[in-house]
Amino acid sequence: MKKQKMKLKNKNSFITEEFINKLRNESGSEITTRFTKQGEVKMSEVLVEYGSPILQHATSDEEYRNAFSLVVFAWNLAHFPLQFRKKHIDEGRTIFNNFIDKAFFVEIVQTLVSRKLEYFMGIERLVANFEINGHGKDIHIQVASMSYNQENLNSINEF
Repeated sequence: MKKQKMKLKNKNSFITEEFINKLRNESGSEITTRFTKQGEVKMSEVLVEYGSPILQHATSDEEYRNAFSLVVFAWNLAHFPLQFRKKHIDEGRTIFNNFIDKAFFVEIVQTLVSRKLEYFMGIERLVANFEINGHGKDIHIQVASMSYNQENLNSINEF
């Protein structure tokens, strides 16, 4: 794989070089960065709109971060076939059980998956990682997403 040097073309970009380096270190492989072009929708904004039914109820920064993690989980899950979703909803219940009742978790995830399929179907991106910085009204979200195709989903579905 050809290595590419990272250049931040847009100095006003909210995606920090530190976040990009963190992603590269975590992945263990070379990744290509692409910034949102003018006129394109930002995944962070999409996820906030998508998750607004639960994000609006967060009363603290910690609750917001936990709720956003749940939003990302449901967003990614919505891209997979029903059987895969059922299996991983059960796994997700274990991951999120520290801050949400298991029965309520299933209800929220199912609602968010339905919301993705109904209102956000045209956005074909999986969230690879995200970072939330700031506090209160000054929270800033950085999202690393990737496009996918059915072949990629099938290979993930085998696990």
